[in-house]
Amino acid sequence: MAGPELDVAPDPGLVAALAATRAWLVAARDPSGAWGYLEASPPMLEPTVLAAAAGLPLPTDWAAAQAPSFGTLLLPAVAWDDAPDLAARALSHVEQAAAEETAAAEGHDGTIPGWGWVTGTSAWVEPTAYAVLSLRRAGKADHPRCVDGLRLLRDRQCHDGGWNYGNPVTLGTPLDGQLAPTGWAVLALPPGDPAAPRGLERLAA
Repeated sequence: MAGPELDVAPDPGLVAALAATRAWLVAARDPSGAWGYLEASPPMLEPTVLAAAAGLPLPTDWAAAQAPSFGTLLLPAVAWDDAPDLAARALSHVEQAAAEETAAAEGHDGTIPGWGWVTGTSAWVEPTAYAVLSLRRAGKADHPRCVDGLRLLRDRQCHDGGWNYGNPVTLGTPLDGQLAPTGWAVLALPPGDPAAPRGLERLAA
């Protein structure tokens, strides 16, 4: 997964932790080759696509049989090289899935089109980042929806440089950036984007 690069030496402890995590994911895989949200839970599309984004094999036949969902938004980014037909079908869903505008939003512009966890509902940071990553991987960085998705991510950046799950402000209170949405937002930003350094600083903190 492409994203802003950190010019730091690999930490041996982190390398070991990543290896252990990868081994756990391999052991937790369902007989279908997919993953659930918890070990031994039913396989679902999003955790399966996330495992593939982490470098594990994507069960393409299983994924092709799943109904479109928010996990589909990231599928083109991880399947583009190894399963182009599957990626192209998923990309069509990415381009067509639309979030609902929320003009009365607090602390951000609710009219910017993005993606929600469910098509037709409000836009959120992580599904929008998933979709932007897929559009960029497909060579569609100039697609109007990708441009709008990046606008949304920049608009939702929190006071501390990170991203919360949806709003940067709630009931007049600035919200802190959270790990997962911040990580996905930073990955989705193009190289050199001015919003990326503050996001990386928040992750480092």
